[in-house]
Amino acid sequence: MSEPSDYPGAAASVEQLYRLADCYAEAAHRLMDMSRKGDHLSRTPFRLNAIHAIELYLSADHVCGACSMI
Repeated sequence: MSEPSDYPGAAASVEQLYRLADCYAEAAHRLMDMSRKGDHLSRTPFRLNAIHAIELYLSADHVCGACSMI
C-alpha cells in the first residue's frame, strides 16, 4: 500500500507538469471560444480548466524550486 503522502503524479517531472499545464490551458482557451455570450454558466468548464492549469504551473514551479535547493 502507498504512503499517505504519496499521490498520483508524485513522480512526474517538472517538464511533464508543464506540458500537462499547457494542455489544460489550451483546453481552457478552446472552451472559452465555445461559451455562449451572456451565459456566464457556460464559462464554468473554461474556469475549471484554467484553474487546474494554474495549479499545475504552480506545482511545477514549486518542484523546480525544490530541485534547485538540493
